[in-house]
Amino acid sequence: MLFRVGGSSHPALQLFDSLAAGIAVAVLGGFMSVAIGLNKQKFELEDSFLMNLVYGALRMVVASIAGYVVTLMIRTGVLLSFLKETNAVGGYLLACFLGGFSERLITKSLRQIEEVA
Repeated sequence: MLFRVGGSSHPALQLFDSLAAGIAVAVLGGFMSVAIGLNKQKFELEDSFLMNLVYGALRMVVASIAGYVVTLMIRTGVLLSFLKETNAVGGYLLACFLGGFSERLITKSLRQIEEVA
């Protein structure tokens, strides 16, 4: 068990709770990443509002996937296994936030796993 949200006792519900929390926090990280990057973004008059909206939505989808992957990596002990062992909710949520904030965190972790395998 990683942690409980809402006091669920069934293992499948516990997994869902931790996945839902991880994805939600990762989306917040992705949103913060987009918000911070806005000052570096150059907006051209030809670019439509729809294109910018699609970019932002795509970034949130990537952050969701990152949160899912970080959650699974922690639960399986592949990445930051001490968080599972110590039941550190704050550390787990921080890892998911960073996964959503930096898409490179997940890709680098996956490449390191691939090199070892």
